[in-house]
Amino acid sequence: RGAAAADAGDGAADLAAAGDGDDGHERVAPFLIKLYEIVSVKSMDSYISWSDKGDTFRINDPTVFAREVLPLYFKHNNLRSFIRQLNMYGFYRDPSKGGPGIEFYHERFFRGGRGQLKLIKRGHVGARRGLDARAALQPKAAAAQQQQAETAQALQTLMGELGNMHRCITDLEDDLMRRVVHVHDKLSGVLAKLEQAPAGPAVAMGMPGPLLSALGMPYAPMGMDAGGMAPHVPGSAAASSALFLNRPR
Repeated sequence: RGAAAADAGDGAADLAAAGDGDDGHERVAPFLIKLYEIVSVKSMDSYISWSDKGDTFRINDPTVFAREVLPLYFKHNNLRSFIRQLNMYGFYRDPSKGGPGIEFYHERFFRGGRGQLKLIKRGHVGARRGLDARAALQPKAAAAQQQQAETAQALQTLMGELGNMHRCITDLEDDLMRRVVHVHDKLSGVLAKLEQAPAGPAVAMGMPGPLLSALGMPYAPMGMDAGGMAPHVPGSAAASSALFLNRPR
C-alpha cells in the first residue's frame, strides 16, 4: 500500500506540473489527479480499476475501498464524501451494472486521457447525459410510447365503431322514409277511391263509421236511417223495435 501511494504521488506531481498553463488557468484539480492515479495504478486493481474499454472505472468492493484506499489518498474513509466529490465534477454512476461494485463514467475521464483532466471542472455537467439519467428516463419513455400507441389504437377503434353506427342510422332513416312514402301513397289511393264512391259501397267495403264521418261521408248504422232513427216497418219486429226506440222519454 505504501509503495502504491508513493508511485501515485510521483505521478500526481508530474501530472499537476504538466497541467499548469502559462496563465495559471489550466491547473488540474488535485482530486482528479489523485483519482486518475488511483485507477491507473496496477496494484490497486483489486480495489478500483478501469473497465475493459477504459471509458469507465469500477470500485469493486466499496466497503474495502473506503477502509483501505481512501485514507491513503484523501485522509478520510468516508465513501459518501468521495462519491459526492465525483458528482460535483460531473461523474455519473451506472446503475445497470450489477454486483456489489459501483461503476462511474465521465466523458473526459478515460484510460490514457491525462490531457483531458484539465477540461473537467467542478460543477461541470458534460454534454452527454449521465447514465443515471438515461437509465431512469428510458423505462418512462418506453412506457409513455406504449401508452400513446395504445391510446391511438383505441381512438382508431372508436372512430371505426362511430362510423359503423352512423351508417346504420343512415340506413334506418332511409328505410323508414321509404316505408312512410309507401304508406302515404297507399293511403292517398284509398282516399281517392272513397271520394269517387257513394257512402253505401264504402260501408259495404267494411269502412268503419268513425272513418267515414271523419271523411265527411254520411253514415248510418245498420237498422238506422241517416238521421239516426230506425225505419218504421208495419207488422214487423223491426217496426216494434222502432216504436220502442222512438218512444217519448
